[in-house]
Amino acid sequence: VVAEAGPAPRPRWRFVALIALGVLLFALPVVTGMFTRAAGGQQLLTEFRPYVSSEVIAKFRGYLDTVDAARADVQATQSIAGGHYERLDTFVAQYPSIRQDMNGLLDAVEGQVGNYGQLRAVGPFDVLPFLLAVPGLVLIGAGVWGLRRTGNGEKAFGARILAILAAAVLIAVPFADGLFSRAPAGAQLIDAFTPIMTHERVAAVQRHFVVLVAAEGELDTQFLGDLRQHDSARAVPGIDAFVSQWQPMTADFASLIGVMADNVDNFGRVVALDRITAPLGFRSFDYFGWFFLVPGVLAAAAAIDVKGAARWPRKR
Repeated sequence: VVAEAGPAPRPRWRFVALIALGVLLFALPVVTGMFTRAAGGQQLLTEFRPYVSSEVIAKFRGYLDTVDAARADVQATQSIAGGHYERLDTFVAQYPSIRQDMNGLLDAVEGQVGNYGQLRAVGPFDVLPFLLAVPGLVLIGAGVWGLRRTGNGEKAFGARILAILAAAVLIAVPFADGLFSRAPAGAQLIDAFTPIMTHERVAAVQRHFVVLVAAEGELDTQFLGDLRQHDSARAVPGIDAFVSQWQPMTADFASLIGVMADNVDNFGRVVALDRITAPLGFRSFDYFGWFFLVPGVLAAAAAIDVKGAARWPRKR
Protein backbone atom coordinates (compact mmCIF):
# COMPACT_ATOMS: atom_id res chain seq x y z
CA VAL A 1 0.00 0.00 0.00
CA VAL A 2 2.83 2.38 0.87
CA ALA A 3 4.56 1.63 -2.42
CA GLU A 4 1.38 2.36 -4.38
CA ALA A 5 0.86 5.63 -2.47
CA GLY A 6 4.27 6.92 -3.61
CA PRO A 7 6.82 8.86 -1.58
CA ALA A 8 5.60 10.74 1.47
CA PRO A 9 5.22 14.50 0.92
CA ARG A 10 7.92 16.60 2.51
CA PRO A 11 7.31 19.72 4.67
CA ARG A 12 6.36 22.65 2.43
CA TRP A 13 5.82 25.58 4.78
CA ARG A 14 9.40 26.76 4.35
CA PHE A 15 8.88 27.31 0.65
CA VAL A 16 5.57 29.06 1.22
CA ALA A 17 7.46 31.39 3.57
CA LEU A 18 10.13 32.00 0.92
CA ILE A 19 7.46 32.91 -1.63
CA ALA A 20 5.82 35.30 0.85
CA LEU A 21 9.16 36.96 1.60
CA GLY A 22 9.97 37.21 -2.09
CA VAL A 23 6.63 38.85 -2.90
CA LEU A 24 7.16 41.33 -0.07
CA LEU A 25 10.68 42.22 -1.22
CA PHE A 26 9.60 42.65 -4.83
CA ALA A 27 6.46 44.60 -3.98
CA LEU A 28 8.10 47.00 -1.50
CA PRO A 29 10.14 49.06 -4.01
CA VAL A 30 7.36 48.89 -6.60
CA VAL A 31 4.49 49.97 -4.36
CA THR A 32 6.50 52.70 -2.60
CA GLY A 33 7.93 54.15 -5.82
CA MET A 34 11.44 53.43 -4.59
CA PHE A 35 12.85 53.03 -8.11
CA THR A 36 12.02 56.59 -9.23
CA ARG A 37 12.73 58.12 -5.82
CA ALA A 38 16.13 56.46 -5.50
CA ALA A 39 16.97 57.47 -9.08
CA GLY A 40 16.09 61.07 -8.20
CA GLY A 41 18.30 60.85 -5.13
CA GLN A 42 21.21 59.56 -7.19
CA GLN A 43 20.81 62.41 -9.69
CA LEU A 44 20.72 64.96 -6.85
CA LEU A 45 23.88 63.52 -5.28
CA THR A 46 25.68 63.53 -8.63
CA GLU A 47 24.74 67.07 -9.66
CA PHE A 48 25.48 68.62 -6.27
CA ARG A 49 28.90 67.01 -6.06
CA PRO A 50 30.85 70.04 -7.46
CA TYR A 51 29.37 72.33 -4.79
CA VAL A 52 29.39 70.32 -1.57
CA SER A 53 32.94 70.92 -0.40
CA SER A 54 34.55 73.33 2.03
CA GLU A 55 36.80 74.75 -0.71
CA VAL A 56 33.91 75.62 -3.02
CA ILE A 57 31.89 77.12 -0.18
CA ALA A 58 34.91 79.27 0.74
CA LYS A 59 35.09 80.46 -2.87
CA PHE A 60 31.45 81.53 -2.83
CA ARG A 61 31.96 83.34 0.48
CA GLY A 62 34.87 85.16 -1.17
CA TYR A 63 32.54 86.26 -3.95
CA LEU A 64 30.15 87.70 -1.38
CA ASP A 65 33.03 89.55 0.30
CA THR A 66 33.92 91.04 -3.09
CA VAL A 67 30.36 92.22 -3.59
CA ASP A 68 30.40 93.66 -0.06
CA ALA A 69 33.50 95.70 -0.90
CA ALA A 70 31.95 96.94 -4.15
CA ARG A 71 28.84 98.08 -2.30
CA ALA A 72 31.00 99.99 0.20
CA ASP A 73 32.80 101.74 -2.66
CA VAL A 74 29.49 102.67 -4.30
CA GLN A 75 28.20 104.18 -1.06
CA ALA A 76 31.44 106.12 -0.57
CA THR A 77 31.63 107.55 -4.11
CA GLN A 78 28.03 107.81 -5.36
CA SER A 79 27.82 111.50 -4.49
CA ILE A 80 31.07 112.15 -6.40
CA ALA A 81 29.82 110.35 -9.53
CA GLY A 82 26.79 112.61 -9.39
CA GLY A 83 24.38 110.60 -11.52
CA HIS A 84 21.10 108.81 -10.91
CA TYR A 85 21.63 105.07 -10.58
CA GLU A 86 18.38 103.24 -10.03
CA ARG A 87 19.83 99.74 -10.26
CA LEU A 88 22.70 100.56 -7.92
CA ASP A 89 20.28 102.09 -5.43
CA THR A 90 18.33 98.83 -5.46
CA PHE A 91 21.56 96.88 -5.02
CA VAL A 92 22.76 99.01 -2.10
CA ALA A 93 19.39 98.75 -0.35
CA GLN A 94 18.79 95.04 -0.88
CA TYR A 95 22.28 93.58 -0.58
CA PRO A 96 22.30 93.16 3.23
CA SER A 97 19.26 90.88 3.01
CA ILE A 98 20.73 89.17 -0.07
CA ARG A 99 23.98 88.54 1.82
CA GLN A 100 22.08 87.13 4.79
CA ASP A 101 20.03 84.82 2.58
CA MET A 102 23.03 83.59 0.61
CA ASN A 103 25.05 83.05 3.78
CA GLY A 104 22.21 80.94 5.15
CA LEU A 105 22.25 78.84 1.99
CA LEU A 106 26.03 78.39 2.14
CA ASP A 107 25.87 77.55 5.85
CA ALA A 108 23.31 74.82 5.14
CA VAL A 109 25.46 73.28 2.41
CA GLU A 110 28.73 73.57 4.35
CA GLY A 111 27.20 71.95 7.42
CA GLN A 112 26.31 68.87 5.36
CA VAL A 113 29.66 68.21 3.68
CA GLY A 114 30.28 65.22 5.96
CA ASN A 115 26.77 63.80 5.69
CA TYR A 116 26.83 64.24 1.92
CA GLY A 117 30.07 62.28 1.77
CA GLN A 118 28.56 59.52 3.90
CA LEU A 119 25.56 59.23 1.59
CA ARG A 120 27.73 59.28 -1.51
CA ALA A 121 29.79 56.43 -0.06
CA VAL A 122 26.73 54.17 0.08
CA GLY A 123 27.32 53.44 -3.59
CA PRO A 124 24.98 53.86 -6.54
CA PHE A 125 21.88 54.96 -4.69
CA ASP A 126 19.57 54.00 -7.53
CA VAL A 127 20.77 50.38 -7.39
CA LEU A 128 19.41 49.75 -3.88
CA PRO A 129 15.79 49.06 -4.95
CA PHE A 130 17.06 46.41 -7.36
CA LEU A 131 18.98 44.78 -4.50
CA LEU A 132 15.61 44.24 -2.84
CA ALA A 133 13.53 43.34 -5.88
CA VAL A 134 15.93 40.92 -7.59
CA PRO A 135 16.54 38.74 -4.50
CA GLY A 136 12.78 38.86 -4.01
CA LEU A 137 12.22 37.37 -7.45
CA VAL A 138 14.88 34.73 -6.74
CA LEU A 139 13.14 33.78 -3.49
CA ILE A 140 9.81 33.47 -5.32
CA GLY A 141 11.44 31.21 -7.91
CA ALA A 142 13.14 29.13 -5.21
CA GLY A 143 9.89 28.80 -3.29
CA VAL A 144 7.89 27.67 -6.33
CA TRP A 145 10.63 25.23 -7.31
CA GLY A 146 10.76 23.84 -3.78
CA LEU A 147 6.97 23.43 -3.62
CA ARG A 148 6.94 21.46 -6.85
CA ARG A 149 9.77 19.20 -5.69
CA THR A 150 8.32 18.53 -2.26
CA GLY A 151 4.88 18.03 -3.75
CA ASN A 152 6.28 15.07 -5.61
CA GLY A 153 7.97 13.80 -2.46
CA GLU A 154 11.41 14.74 -3.77
CA LYS A 155 14.20 16.63 -2.06
CA ALA A 156 14.47 20.35 -2.83
CA PHE A 157 18.19 20.78 -2.29
CA GLY A 158 18.65 23.02 -5.34
CA ALA A 159 15.76 25.32 -4.33
CA ARG A 160 17.22 25.68 -0.85
CA ILE A 161 20.67 26.59 -2.22
CA LEU A 162 19.10 29.20 -4.52
CA ALA A 163 17.21 30.73 -1.61
CA ILE A 164 20.34 30.74 0.57
CA LEU A 165 22.25 32.62 -2.15
CA ALA A 166 19.50 35.28 -2.32
CA ALA A 167 19.51 35.51 1.46
CA ALA A 168 23.30 35.91 1.47
CA VAL A 169 23.01 38.88 -0.91
CA LEU A 170 20.40 40.53 1.30
CA ILE A 171 22.53 40.03 4.41
CA ALA A 172 25.72 41.25 2.72
CA VAL A 173 24.33 44.46 1.19
CA PRO A 174 23.94 46.55 4.38
CA PHE A 175 27.44 45.60 5.57
CA ALA A 176 29.12 46.03 2.17
CA ASP A 177 27.50 49.44 1.61
CA GLY A 178 27.76 50.55 5.23
CA LEU A 179 24.03 51.25 5.40
CA PHE A 180 23.87 51.05 9.19
CA SER A 181 26.44 53.82 9.68
CA ARG A 182 26.01 55.85 6.48
CA ALA A 183 22.30 55.86 5.62
CA PRO A 184 21.23 57.85 8.74
CA ALA A 185 23.25 60.76 7.31
CA GLY A 186 20.52 61.04 4.69
CA ALA A 187 17.96 62.01 7.31
CA GLN A 188 20.25 64.75 8.66
CA LEU A 189 20.93 66.05 5.14
CA ILE A 190 17.19 66.18 4.44
CA ASP A 191 16.55 68.21 7.58
CA ALA A 192 19.27 70.73 6.67
CA PHE A 193 18.30 71.07 2.99
CA THR A 194 14.52 71.27 3.50
CA PRO A 195 14.51 75.08 4.02
CA ILE A 196 16.65 75.77 0.93
CA MET A 197 15.46 73.16 -1.57
CA THR A 198 12.06 74.65 -2.36
CA HIS A 199 10.77 76.37 -5.47
CA GLU A 200 10.15 79.54 -3.44
CA ARG A 201 13.72 79.66 -2.09
CA VAL A 202 15.22 79.00 -5.52
CA ALA A 203 13.07 81.78 -7.01
CA ALA A 204 14.31 84.14 -4.28
CA VAL A 205 17.95 83.30 -5.05
CA GLN A 206 17.27 83.90 -8.74
CA ARG A 207 15.89 87.35 -7.90
CA HIS A 208 19.03 88.08 -5.87
CA PHE A 209 21.11 87.18 -8.90
CA VAL A 210 19.07 89.52 -11.12
CA VAL A 211 19.83 92.39 -8.71
CA LEU A 212 23.57 91.66 -8.92
CA VAL A 213 23.50 91.41 -12.71
CA ALA A 214 21.73 94.77 -13.01
CA ALA A 215 24.14 96.41 -10.55
CA GLU A 216 27.22 95.15 -12.36
CA GLY A 217 25.86 96.37 -15.68
CA GLU A 218 25.22 99.87 -14.35
CA LEU A 219 28.60 99.96 -12.65
CA ASP A 220 30.47 99.00 -15.77
CA THR A 221 28.54 101.07 -18.30
CA GLN A 222 27.71 104.26 -16.40
CA PHE A 223 28.89 104.63 -12.82
CA LEU A 224 32.62 104.11 -13.34
CA GLY A 225 32.63 106.49 -16.32
CA ASP A 226 30.88 109.21 -14.32
CA LEU A 227 33.24 108.69 -11.38
CA ARG A 228 36.38 108.91 -13.52
CA GLN A 229 35.04 112.04 -15.14
CA HIS A 230 34.59 113.81 -11.80
CA ASP A 231 37.57 112.30 -9.95
CA SER A 232 39.95 110.38 -12.15
CA ALA A 233 42.33 109.61 -9.30
CA ARG A 234 39.74 108.11 -6.97
CA ALA A 235 40.59 104.48 -6.11
CA VAL A 236 37.71 102.00 -5.92
CA PRO A 237 39.39 98.59 -5.45
CA GLY A 238 36.13 96.96 -4.37
CA ILE A 239 34.34 97.97 -7.55
CA ASP A 240 37.34 97.06 -9.70
CA ALA A 241 37.53 93.60 -8.12
CA PHE A 242 33.78 93.11 -8.55
CA VAL A 243 33.90 94.01 -12.24
CA SER A 244 37.04 91.96 -12.95
CA GLN A 245 35.69 88.86 -11.16
CA TRP A 246 32.22 89.15 -12.58
CA GLN A 247 32.61 86.54 -15.32
CA PRO A 248 33.70 83.61 -13.10
CA MET A 249 31.39 84.83 -10.34
CA THR A 250 28.31 84.91 -12.54
CA ALA A 251 29.18 81.53 -14.07
CA ASP A 252 29.51 79.89 -10.66
CA PHE A 253 26.40 81.47 -9.21
CA ALA A 254 24.36 80.63 -12.31
CA SER A 255 25.53 77.00 -12.16
CA LEU A 256 24.64 76.68 -8.48
CA ILE A 257 21.21 78.22 -8.99
CA GLY A 258 20.63 75.98 -12.01
CA VAL A 259 21.52 72.83 -10.04
CA MET A 260 19.21 73.88 -7.22
CA ALA A 261 16.33 74.60 -9.61
CA ASP A 262 16.81 71.32 -11.49
CA ASN A 263 16.85 69.21 -8.32
CA VAL A 264 14.00 70.60 -6.22
CA ASP A 265 11.75 67.78 -7.43
CA ASN A 266 14.52 65.22 -6.93
CA PHE A 267 14.92 66.44 -3.38
CA GLY A 268 11.19 65.94 -2.91
CA ARG A 269 11.60 62.35 -4.06
CA VAL A 270 14.36 61.77 -1.49
CA VAL A 271 12.11 63.23 1.23
CA ALA A 272 9.31 60.91 0.10
CA LEU A 273 11.72 57.97 0.28
CA ASP A 274 12.60 58.89 3.85
CA ARG A 275 8.90 59.10 4.75
CA ILE A 276 7.93 55.68 3.42
CA THR A 277 7.92 54.33 6.97
CA ALA A 278 6.39 57.43 8.58
CA PRO A 279 3.12 55.57 9.36
CA LEU A 280 5.22 53.13 11.39
CA GLY A 281 6.73 55.93 13.46
CA PHE A 282 10.30 56.00 12.14
CA ARG A 283 12.34 57.35 9.21
CA SER A 284 13.50 55.06 6.43
CA PHE A 285 17.08 56.32 6.32
CA ASP A 286 17.60 55.62 10.01
CA TYR A 287 16.80 51.93 9.52
CA PHE A 288 17.63 51.36 5.86
CA GLY A 289 20.08 48.55 6.56
CA TRP A 290 17.42 46.53 8.38
CA PHE A 291 15.28 46.46 5.20
CA PHE A 292 17.88 44.06 3.83
CA LEU A 293 19.17 42.27 6.91
CA VAL A 294 15.86 41.18 8.45
CA PRO A 295 14.37 39.53 5.31
CA GLY A 296 17.79 38.06 4.53
CA VAL A 297 17.99 36.35 7.92
CA LEU A 298 14.38 35.14 7.67
CA ALA A 299 14.98 33.76 4.18
CA ALA A 300 18.13 31.96 5.33
CA ALA A 301 16.29 30.50 8.33
CA ALA A 302 13.50 29.24 6.09
CA ALA A 303 15.87 27.79 3.49
CA ILE A 304 18.33 25.98 5.76
CA ASP A 305 17.26 22.44 6.66
CA VAL A 306 18.67 22.33 10.18
CA LYS A 307 17.50 18.77 10.86
CA GLY A 308 18.85 17.55 7.56
CA ALA A 309 22.19 19.21 8.19
CA ALA A 310 22.35 17.58 11.63
CA ARG A 311 21.60 14.13 10.17
CA TRP A 312 24.13 14.50 7.34
CA PRO A 313 27.29 13.55 9.35
CA ARG A 314 25.52 10.47 10.75
CA LYS A 315 24.46 9.40 7.26
CA ARG A 316 28.07 9.57 6.15
